[in-house]
Amino acid sequence: MARKQSRGTCQLCELSFSKAGMTKHLNSCILKNIDLEGKQNRKRKFFHIVVMGYYEQEYWMHLAVPANTKLQTPSGLAAFL
Repeated sequence: MARKQSRGTCQLCELSFSKAGMTKHLNSCILKNIDLEGKQNRKRKFFHIVVMGYYEQEYWMHLAVPANTKLQTPSGLAAFL
């Protein structure tokens, strides 16, 4: 049985892509649609994080997280991992 290819919608331009297509698409779409210059004309740095379901890999999303964001573990989550 062939696997169903999951698709997602880019929140920047509202076009639909496969998981692999989205990764490729975001390289150009981010440059066109996000102001990467800060107030003082400095480049804003961010991490491009891809999240996938562990057991169900058709669930995925791409996240742009500002580089100066502190990542924290909510209490109780560490016990789950």
